[in-house]
Amino acid sequence: MKKQGKQEEKEKGNGPIFLKKVGSVKATVFRNVSEAGRAYFNIAVVRRYRDGGGEWKDTHVLNGTADGLAAIECLRCSIDFVNQVEADNANDEE
Repeated sequence: MKKQGKQEEKEKGNGPIFLKKVGSVKATVFRNVSEAGRAYFNIAVVRRYRDGGGEWKDTHVLNGTADGLAAIECLRCSIDFVNQVEADNANDEE
């Protein structure tokens, strides 16, 4: 799979298998397996910020247009990744 920008692909454990970060916004993709054995994917979007004490925190609230556009780009890349994984898996089953 081709890497673009700061995206990372990880294949170990129950951690994320893909991450896309734009500014302070990031989307993370997790692969899960249902009880029936079917794989499915969850995408989490967060924005990082520093609180008054200087500690890093996560929030699901986006600030204005810039964060909204960053979230759209992160989600677009995450969905492209999931679609590619699903297509690769379908091709492997043939």
